[in-house]
Amino acid sequence: MATIIVEGFPRSGTTFLYDLIRLGFPSCEVIYSEHTASKLDLDNVIVVIRDPYKSIFSWKNYIGKDENVSDIAKWYVRYHTKVLDNIDGLTVIDFNEMITDPVRVLENVSNKMNIDYQLVDIDSIRKNETGFDYTSFVTKDTKEAYQIYKQIIKRI
Repeated sequence: MATIIVEGFPRSGTTFLYDLIRLGFPSCEVIYSEHTASKLDLDNVIVVIRDPYKSIFSWKNYIGKDENVSDIAKWYVRYHTKVLDNIDGLTVIDFNEMITDPVRVLENVSNKMNIDYQLVDIDSIRKNETGFDYTSFVTKDTKEAYQIYKQIIKRI
């Protein structure tokens, strides 16, 4: 039985990706994210990435209303720098592609890991976006986080 590790920064869609992979690859053991970079150098790791403005905004609104935006952005940079350092050995999924074309994500994972997938009832796991304005989160640190995100997007 193959093992697939699903990783991602908090509020980047890791739960959605975990459900998609778990349902799409029922013959595999799927390990859920710890939101740490410690597993990014292992085999069969899938990482979902999301625009830092949206990820940080979601974090602030869902989990850490009292947390400092710059601290979250610095964590984002540390995490995604590790993604960038290990990108050639990872399967990296963009959040936007995952929510708009999850079947393509299953196909990409299937091709990269040479494991057959089965179709998934996407509506059973689809999540809605908040639709909030992210402009209040544009800081020096979130701009740095966004630059790391853009570098990763260019590489996948």
